[in-house]
Amino acid sequence: MPGWELIIGCVGKPSAGKSTLFNAVTDGNAKVGNYPFTTIEPNTGISYYLTECPCVKRHCSEKCSPIYGFCKHGQRQIPVKLLDVAGLIPGASEGAGLGNKFLDDLRHAHVLIHIVDVSGRTNEKGENTVGYDPSRDIDWLYDEIHAWIFNNINKRWGGIIRKYKAYQVSEQPKTLAEMLQLQFSGYGTTPAQSEAIVHYMDLKEPVDLSTWEAGDIHKLVDAFMYIRFPIIVALNKADCKGETDHNILKIMQRYNKDNIKANSNDHLRVRDIVVISAASECFLKKLAAQKYITYNRGDQMFLTHDDEVETYGSSKLKKLDPTVESRLNKIMDMVLFRYGSTGVWKVINTAVECMHPTIVYPVTSWSTLKGPRGNTLSTCYMLHQHATVMDLKSLLINSESIPCVSIEAEDGRIMGEEDELENNGIVKVNSRNNVE
Repeated sequence: MPGWELIIGCVGKPSAGKSTLFNAVTDGNAKVGNYPFTTIEPNTGISYYLTECPCVKRHCSEKCSPIYGFCKHGQRQIPVKLLDVAGLIPGASEGAGLGNKFLDDLRHAHVLIHIVDVSGRTNEKGENTVGYDPSRDIDWLYDEIHAWIFNNINKRWGGIIRKYKAYQVSEQPKTLAEMLQLQFSGYGTTPAQSEAIVHYMDLKEPVDLSTWEAGDIHKLVDAFMYIRFPIIVALNKADCKGETDHNILKIMQRYNKDNIKANSNDHLRVRDIVVISAASECFLKKLAAQKYITYNRGDQMFLTHDDEVETYGSSKLKKLDPTVESRLNKIMDMVLFRYGSTGVWKVINTAVECMHPTIVYPVTSWSTLKGPRGNTLSTCYMLHQHATVMDLKSLLINSESIPCVSIEAEDGRIMGEEDELENNGIVKVNSRNNVE
């Protein structure tokens, strides 16, 4: 999809349910080529960010016709790219397991979802066990990524100090953020993110890097990871019994902002936590496809044949056998009633919203709300945070070959090049081809 290609990386140890989540939130039957992302590999799929479509407020839901993604009952489903990162085990930063591949794949993601087996029935290597503390997985995965980055930076630290000092006395001095960008660009870091790291650490120019010790470099890496690799933790297998509830409560309490200790970096390790049951979503998705239930993505409930007969007087759904009905009752009791959904779409949304994207709907007519491609609200772009009119015009002209002259806000005002676009807003594209 034209626009900002936001990539979510799914990470976690073997057997945590990473592949199950991947299958739950991607359409395995869809040909990847139908979605115009730049590169698609075997471990990449298409998921969806769910948000309210402007067609609801504009009372045109029946006409809404997206080119990419879907609009169902006023819920816009915007394609995002999902990367199933190679399995990780402790020691990855030193090359253990698929460590090198994992850490290389990581560079392509903007935000990470760490899938954790919250049942405690698999150890750090994904082997079956009992009584394992899943909070340890949150720690060692963060520590492995941290160690990988720290080792790369620390061994070059002397050279970094010399270059920074040289740049400060040169005819074209570089700021600390510009210097850090030179070091972090290999991780896919943007100049804006390097600026954010300096701001987050409250560093004032000039900085005497020669006085920094290992602890200071570790703090730099913590800040870098918080900005560059935000981690959303998905506590998976919430439908399991045993120690699951205890483990969920323990992790939630530890990462509650009011409980984090002043000398801890826990607030940097986890941006947010979502309880999920990927297996439950896969089961509901399968039954819906086979016409046994009516179920929509992210819903708190589903309807069976008997439910529809009781509500509507008739049903085209197939009747359930006792075994399937029993499992559905378990999902309803253990997951949907407790958490409001299976959580899988919530965790995708949480990951996307962590990056604060700008969603914009360009149209060529206020009366018809037809997009540049012809249909009602057909075009939706996901752009980066603080995206401007200039960003949108560049996309329209260079990527879509639309001769955009100006962008008009909903109040009729012609927007300036540096004006920021409103998230989930509609704008009118004035071009040589459309006059209204």
